[in-house]
Amino acid sequence: MIFILASIIVLFVATIIILLTEIRKRKQLQEALKKRSKNSQKYTRALDAILQNVHAYILLIDREFNVLRTNYYERTRTLASDEQKKVGDLLCCRNAILSGMCGTHAKCADCAVRSAINKSFREKQGFVDLEISLTLAVSKERYVQFKGLVSSSYIHENESEYLVLTIHDITELLAEKRENEKMNSIVKFTSSVSQFCFASFNL
Repeated sequence: MIFILASIIVLFVATIIILLTEIRKRKQLQEALKKRSKNSQKYTRALDAILQNVHAYILLIDREFNVLRTNYYERTRTLASDEQKKVGDLLCCRNAILSGMCGTHAKCADCAVRSAINKSFREKQGFVDLEISLTLAVSKERYVQFKGLVSSSYIHENESEYLVLTIHDITELLAEKRENEKMNSIVKFTSSVSQFCFASFNL
């Protein structure tokens, strides 16, 4: 009888200890998850601040060219779309608009951006300062030439692969460069004519 009573007491104490241990573990897990959530929120806010202030288009994409996150809408001050877009669709590439989706136009096979992205995923490494020229659709009837520099960083996380694309718009920069070169040519020509006239006058 005493043995049975002692066994019950030991079993009861062991159950209480196990229960308290599980409660403590659950509490520690909840605190860890809460802390991780706070850190995640801080990281998200910091990332949002970076994306809003960096002077370039940033695109996080997967192997299928789907844009998972971007600052494109903030940089262009356009309304964000709820529909997931591919790279060409987001940038309003003329070929993507005409064919209905990025990657489906006949000329997409020759796209330098698509080729560089595929190579980056295939070789598991990024690329730097790829100069691109795209025809972008401003409206259904109006198109503009876009000149840019594209770089990428390869990311492998949780068995998934991503690329972070950084796109710098250098359209205006190149236009200014051409204008400066034109002005320099005019100055050189004017200087040559002046020197020739001066030399002729001295004769």
